[in-house]
Amino acid sequence: MSASTAVKNSGPAFGNAGKKDRKPRRAGWWLPYALLAPAVVFELVIHVIPMVTGIWMFNAFQAADFTWDVQIEPAINQHAHHFFANGVAVSATTNNREAAASWAEFLTASEVAATVRVESAWELPALDAPEYFEAYLEQSPPANRAAVFQALESPVTPPVIERQNEMQDTVNNLISRVLDGELTAQEALDQAKEAIDQLIQ
Repeated sequence: MSASTAVKNSGPAFGNAGKKDRKPRRAGWWLPYALLAPAVVFELVIHVIPMVTGIWMFNAFQAADFTWDVQIEPAINQHAHHFFANGVAVSATTNNREAAASWAEFLTASEVAATVRVESAWELPALDAPEYFEAYLEQSPPANRAAVFQALESPVTPPVIERQNEMQDTVNNLISRVLDGELTAQEALDQAKEAIDQLIQ
């Protein structure tokens, strides 16, 4: 027997077609994926798609070999634009309240911070000071950067609850346990209902 023949004959058994024998799928194997689908779609709509089309992507498209621009979303009854914002907070237990408050004010409202944000294509500062945005509006592409400010007239935010992250972690953990075979889909649904009811009360 040659070495090559010995190697071919070793290892797990294969069927006539040269494929591993597979165990039959359990009934209802698709249900965990069906339960997961809405969460995947929600994640795409709320996070992934806006990340591709948000104002922070303008610089990434500067070298595009096609002409592009931006417009506010079309509307039937009213406009609605996804809106994201970051906040700055000072801990109530800090021993340096005045210094921390001064830093927060500088970071969010100073001319220096506003200029750095605009020049670096970072998030736009939440200031009612048009002079800070003149340089931003002059940049091209996109030519219609004014649409960014028009969109702020009709903002909408993703629906959240006070303990949103805990709810997501609970559901994701239960879905993982279903996929791992530790729980049935019904058991996961029952546990999710009980846990989420406690979070939103």
